[in-house]
Amino acid sequence: MSGTATKAEEPPGGGSGASELLKVLVVGDVMLGRLVDQIFPTHNEEPENRLHAQTLLTRDPQSLNQYHSLGPYRYVWGDTLPLFHDADLRLANLETSLTDHPEKWPRQAFNFRAHPDNVRALQEARIDFLSLANNHILDFKEAGMHETQRTLDAAGIRWAGAGDNLEDAARPAMLQLSDKRVACFSLSDHFDYWAAGPDRPGIWLVDPGRHRGAPLDFICRQTVRAREEGGADMVFVSIHWGPNWGWKPSPGIRQLAHDLVDTCGVNLVHGTSAHHIQGIEHYGGAVVLYGCGDFVDDYAVDESFRSNLSFAYVLHWDPDAATWHHVELVPTKIRNLGVTRAVDEDDREWLARALAKLSEEYGTRVEKHPEGEGRLLINLTDKARARAAGS
Repeated sequence: MSGTATKAEEPPGGGSGASELLKVLVVGDVMLGRLVDQIFPTHNEEPENRLHAQTLLTRDPQSLNQYHSLGPYRYVWGDTLPLFHDADLRLANLETSLTDHPEKWPRQAFNFRAHPDNVRALQEARIDFLSLANNHILDFKEAGMHETQRTLDAAGIRWAGAGDNLEDAARPAMLQLSDKRVACFSLSDHFDYWAAGPDRPGIWLVDPGRHRGAPLDFICRQTVRAREEGGADMVFVSIHWGPNWGWKPSPGIRQLAHDLVDTCGVNLVHGTSAHHIQGIEHYGGAVVLYGCGDFVDDYAVDESFRSNLSFAYVLHWDPDAATWHHVELVPTKIRNLGVTRAVDEDDREWLARALAKLSEEYGTRVEKHPEGEGRLLINLTDKARARAAGS
């Protein structure tokens, strides 16, 4: 499945001439397993989770009404679904396997799986690309990983980051953004024991801070090949990196992000894993989203990190200038096994303050969007900043 764009739009801040800006929608972790899996008509047989999921829905009339009005596959996306449908390309991290394989990887703290039939939820959001290099794709062993890949292939959803060997895991998904060809890669810094090798299945593993030399050279060879042999005009890299619960990425993570841009020519670094938002950097013409937080899941909420709050990140690309024009951030909230746009003013203000503080050390200015609704704006070009200043 590929994204296309035909419409023109007016950049924020007004201006006499409209530009055709292409929208790339990026979200963080999408975990459709465990309790979320149980709200779908077909689900893995887990009676205790089924009962728990039903209790979450039935105890809240608003959620139950929305579930019945939207249907289960749309319910998980709530009123964010129009954002997906309006975008020209949609990216996420799949924080689960799509399998009914019963055998778990041993000694995992959590093993997530959603029934393969529930790929329909991803199709409802018209997801184009999913990152599979993470700490859950092998939760149900190689059989679960392979079934996930087959399921996504059959659904027309592209993926990268896991495979039968390192060559497979390092192969990009190729997508279209209007007339631009986009190579999407996927890497992770955990787990070591899931690292793909020359003859070993697993994920494409990288160690931030220890990536220079052969690991970085290998990454750059893949991006060069994508451009020269695959005809890619742009390169996106999704990385599942860093520990849970930390506001600032490590120096090694930041160095890896910069090296991907400076050395490998990456246009977008899509960071996930921390379970909450982190800062945004505009570096070398690229956008670095250090941590996009959780978008859909059934997790307990950490009150300090507000892990149920995040954004839909809408990056606007100016094809004429071949540069990112601005980023629009739509606040979201996880509630009763689905996501909705955040409407509570306290939630919106918390997100605005947190993102502004986390991004300021990168020289990124976060502004209120002129159209309101709690949306935020990051202008990335002199032209965009001038328009916003004159609004």
